[in-house]
Amino acid sequence: MKFVENTLTTLLLLLLLVSFLPAQETVPPNRLVLSGYVKQLQSGNFFNASFPDLHRGVLVDTFLMDNLLHQRLNGTWIATEKWSIHGGFRTRLFYGEVVKANPIYGQQIDGGSNDWWDLSALWLDNKSIIGHTVVDRLYAEYLHENWEIRAGRQRINWGISTVESQ
Repeated sequence: MKFVENTLTTLLLLLLLVSFLPAQETVPPNRLVLSGYVKQLQSGNFFNASFPDLHRGVLVDTFLMDNLLHQRLNGTWIATEKWSIHGGFRTRLFYGEVVKANPIYGQQIDGGSNDWWDLSALWLDNKSIIGHTVVDRLYAEYLHENWEIRAGRQRINWGISTVESQ
């Protein structure tokens, strides 16, 4: 029992000590920072005659399974204390019964963008799997005192949903 008490006391003291350590405010120049994730999503879809793209006489009142393997990679190159370049892309693999049932699914995914520059590629499109990659973030950033200036392709958050309870 004494060992457990000593271990807990030591851990609490270490956590308290770490909380007082100063954080590094700036990342040193000429550094590359990478981050990202991979996730797999599965969905079930119920189709009926109101879906003309999938309605071939066979798919009336049909339940189809679909899968999405989604990968994102973000990178930042910090050139100086004030200048940095940010980029990010996502790669998605679509596979499952919906892909098999819809022969134009790949064109629908690739044609869904209204960007000024098309930085996407439909690199795999066959009867059972679709591969699509898009560069959706690529911009330069300048930071100085209270100023933050960005130019290029970037994500703009048009709003947030905040719920407060009384």
